[in-house]
Amino acid sequence: TAIFELGTNHFGEIKELAVICNPDTAIITNIGPSHLEAFLDEDGVYREKTDLFRRKLHLVLFPGDDPRFSEFSSRGKGIGFAAGCDYRISDVKCDMNKLSFRLNELSLSVGQQVTFYVTNIAYAVACAIEYGLSVQQINQGLMLPLSNKLRMEVRQVNGKTIIVDCYNANPVSMKSAIQFWNSYEKERPHVAILGDMLELGTGAIDYHKGIGRLLANMDFEKLITIGDLSRYYDVSKLTSEDTITLHNEHFNNVDSAISRQPDKMIPTNAVILVKASHGINLERILDVL
Repeated sequence: TAIFELGTNHFGEIKELAVICNPDTAIITNIGPSHLEAFLDEDGVYREKTDLFRRKLHLVLFPGDDPRFSEFSSRGKGIGFAAGCDYRISDVKCDMNKLSFRLNELSLSVGQQVTFYVTNIAYAVACAIEYGLSVQQINQGLMLPLSNKLRMEVRQVNGKTIIVDCYNANPVSMKSAIQFWNSYEKERPHVAILGDMLELGTGAIDYHKGIGRLLANMDFEKLITIGDLSRYYDVSKLTSEDTITLHNEHFNNVDSAISRQPDKMIPTNAVILVKASHGINLERILDVL
């Protein structure tokens, strides 16, 4: 058995990769605003990704909460929170040790703290069920340790908690990561080190300002931004003329940030989020922290 992640940032790439892989099962977990320089909008992302489905397949799994996927309902299974989903997620609960939820009538738990992982886990479980794995086998699999390097890793380092998520970034994943970070051990000081979200096309500035508006409604100690567009995360002092006045630290690149010793700016017991597109090279700041 082989499992491949198919990536794309131009039209036609998914179709070509699907020919190369020739899969029996095809899964699309979500449609979001990513790689918009080529795809222009989410409908473009949808058209590109669903090329994976437009071929002979044994099993098709898709986001049941997204009405665009109704065209595949007769040959696939929808996964999501809506009542009409073939595999419906409900009763999601998370504490410091585990994430638990129900998938239809099945009660499941996994040793993770990231609430938005529940959808990905549901896809894995649904796929396992469709291929005839038992509940016991599924639960045994969910108990195995999961290590996703640079993807929502929670590291404990010298009294600090560092949430490392700089493998990639788009507006959906940035929002999810920020919400998790802001709710994590709220009694401790929180610091965000955020870089650009790349390949967002003509709407890039607006997408970054949207993240800024999310941050503006949160309570945290400090915001450190790195890159070009990340300066728009700080909208706390937007004037009517839309002029940015930075009240936190901004650096044009990772080298500039490292030279200023960012660890000196951060409380010793802080919860730190490190998040950006991989092209910003934000993982290089981890050694300093």
